[in-house]
Amino acid sequence: MKQISLAAQAHGRPHVGVMLMVALALATINRTPPADARIIRLEVLSVQSPTFGGLSFGTVGTYEKIFARAYGEVDPSDRRNSLITDIDLAPRNSSGMVEYSADVHIMKPVDMSKGNQRIFYDVVNRGNKGHGAFNEVGGNNPTTAEDAGTGLLMRRGYTLVFSGWEDEGLVPPGNNRALARLPIARNPDGSSVVENTITEVIFDNATPDSHWKSAIEITVTM
Repeated sequence: MKQISLAAQAHGRPHVGVMLMVALALATINRTPPADARIIRLEVLSVQSPTFGGLSFGTVGTYEKIFARAYGEVDPSDRRNSLITDIDLAPRNSSGMVEYSADVHIMKPVDMSKGNQRIFYDVVNRGNKGHGAFNEVGGNNPTTAEDAGTGLLMRRGYTLVFSGWEDEGLVPPGNNRALARLPIARNPDGSSVVENTITEVIFDNATPDSHWKSAIEITVTM
């Protein structure tokens, strides 16, 4: 595993995807500004180069696939982070910061000079990637030439970036999903934070299927 130290100023933004995008951009140009909220480390877990079975995409050439994990921290005392529910009750490290981590998956041209210098960022759905809507074939771990589908995004030279934002405690890990690992807030005495919620679910029949029953249980118990 290769570890890369990063520092990305995000002004306390709670959206992990935005922070990762800033971190990746900063890593590219080797800048390290001071930070209130930042990605402090990017751990490369695996690299497949080339991927898609070595398929070449026109003038762009072959692609490689990188699976990594970003580690970040935010300042709970920063007023700009106050919109994060119960952040004041989250565990803190020795520097008084709240830590988290998120998966970062990247598919990029092997020769970046042949790419279009643009990022295609996909907001994943329960950790699942949505690039199949453009390439007609998707999947969370595209590997073979068939997994490239039409290769639309690759033929146009995009760097595809996916980052996790849903906690793996709510979404089952595995299947190469891009997920996050977020801290659990607790009361000062260590007890669970419990609040009342109101959930309205409307069905078009009197017998919801198992999928919706599961969704209702997760919503009510979380």
